[in-house]
This record gives sequence, structure tokens and C-alpha cells, in this order.
Amino acid sequence: VSLGKRRVEFDQTVLKESSGAPRSRAEVLESVGTVLRETVSLGLARLSDATAGRLTTLAVSAHGVDLPRLERMLKALANEVRLALERDAQSSSARLLSQAGRIEALRLALANSSSAALVGRHRSHYFEVGQITLIGLGAQHWHSKGGYRGLTVYFWDQSRDAWATWTESRPANQTGFSAPDRFRAGGPWAGCNSPEEASRSVLRLSGAWRNPQGRISGRPGIRAAVVGPSRPQRIPDAVTDWSVLVERVRRVFGGGLTTQAENLDLVLLLPRVWGPPRFDPLRQELRRPVVDAAGLSLDLWLPFTPEQERAVERLEQFLPGEDAGLVGSQRLVGGAVCVQPI
Repeated sequence: VSLGKRRVEFDQTVLKESSGAPRSRAEVLESVGTVLRETVSLGLARLSDATAGRLTTLAVSAHGVDLPRLERMLKALANEVRLALERDAQSSSARLLSQAGRIEALRLALANSSSAALVGRHRSHYFEVGQITLIGLGAQHWHSKGGYRGLTVYFWDQSRDAWATWTESRPANQTGFSAPDRFRAGGPWAGCNSPEEASRSVLRLSGAWRNPQGRISGRPGIRAAVVGPSRPQRIPDAVTDWSVLVERVRRVFGGGLTTQAENLDLVLLLPRVWGPPRFDPLRQELRRPVVDAAGLSLDLWLPFTPEQERAVERLEQFLPGEDAGLVGSQRLVGGAVCVQPI
């Protein structure tokens, strides 16, 4: 429950264009369109470092005219181009083209409207929500296409009956930060030994701060009491019938420019049967089927990346009924798995 504090509501204020920017929003949007058209017309097989550089420059320009959503999408596309140039196993021409198409759609929408959802926000605001109870359901260390490395711990927030997260991240080129080391270090709140402990425990936070998307602040004044181990089978959102995922998949991947509720792509699965693991050496990814009570099969998959090397090994060796274990963005507890699409 959330005690004695106001409900967190979304701020619908629209960011206005900065008056001191060297370029106007219209000029930035036109330049974005030019680069996208040239990139597609020349062909995705003819990408260059100059393409990535132009996209990065445009992301900076988008920041200057207060278009944070466009800024983030341009950064992601620039990093997708770099993956393609490096012939990285995780690069995808289809994903690159899809991202370019979404940016073009956003560009055209922004030319005719400046709604809060289209413009976005630079940073989210946090609000004090009092005492809340969190159920730890795993953790993931990651490297984003936007150039950051970080650690995220996933929780079920009983005060909202929804997913919540705590994240710590740093620019990828910043030295001295290691997500695996942070996972075992102190915190994230006084009274909790480490994010590792938080990821598998029921926590009662006092003085908690949370933003409208469900991110929990790590500010020093928050205190945590560990009240016991997590029991994933008791989460009301746990899924035992894979057919109910169809509608959720439509909402998450159905396209459009409307903003989705954060963590909508998180789901806790309770499989009845675990199938044998299969490693695809060509795609460099591990697949493992899980079967529900009705006999429907669903493949879990993890790409083999430096961040997920141990996770791939863990998912490959996992046997139902084992003690808790972390698998990248998957949390294995007594046969349950918390999955976030990658």
C-alpha cells in the first residue's frame, strides 16, 4: 500500500521550443527528413560513418530545440547504424529500417502537432509516495543503443499492482562503473544489503519516491526493510496461459506513435514444462521453449552478448525446481521466469 501521500499523476505540460537555439524546430525536422531519405535511397548496404555522425549531430540539434523524444530515437538509430558498420551479430537491417520509418512518422507528426506525447520530456519528475511494498523479481545489466551501461532491478509494486524498477546507469565511455559489481554492492536503499538482495526479496520502503512510470528513486532518505523472499507464484499479474499474451503483444508492438505505459513489455511467466535448450550458432542466440498448462509452446531467447554471456549459460543449464537464479532480464525462481523482450 501507499500511505499518507498523494497519487502520482502524469504531467501533460508541453515543452516549448527554446528561443536561443541556433536552429528552429522546423529546420531540424527538415534536416532529419533529408538524412532519412538519403539513407534509405542509397540503400542500407551503403551505410557509412558519416551517416552515424549526421544522425548524432541531429540528435544534439533535437535536444537544442527541446524535442527529447526525437533526440532519443535519433541516438538509437545512430547506434543501430554503427552496429551495422561493425557487422555486429546483433545488428538488423529490418530493425534499422523500422526505426527510420518511426522517426519519419514522428517527424511528420511533429510538423503538424506539438502534443506532450510527441515532444516527450527530458527528465521525469519524482514524487514522494510514502510507504510501499516491493516484490523483487530479478535484475538485468545492459548496454543501450543510446550509449549507456546500467543495472536495472525489477519489482512488483503492490501499491499500484504494477511493475516498478530501480536503475543506475552511466555513459558507456565512463570508467569506474561496472554493472555486475554494482549488483553486489551496497544499497540501493539503507537497510538493503545490495541490489542482488533486493532482486529476490520482499521489501517495505518508507519515504519512497517514484515517478509516474514506476521508477523508484535511490535517494539517500529512503529506507528499506527486508521482510522475506519473493514468491513469484503469488503475483496477481503472473501468466500461466500464453494465449492471454496476444492482446498485450498487439499493444506493445502494434505500431503507432502513442506512448505506451512503461514496463508494459514486462511479463511474469509460470511455465508448466521447460523444453530443452537450443543454441543457434549462426544467430548467436539461445532459445528455450516453455509450455503452459494448455500445451502452448513459447520460445524464450537470449542473444549471446558480453552482458548476457553468463545469462545464456544459466538459462541453458536451468532445471525446474532449482533455487533462484538470474538470467539476464530473466528471473528464475522455482520455475517462474520474468521476461523483458530485448
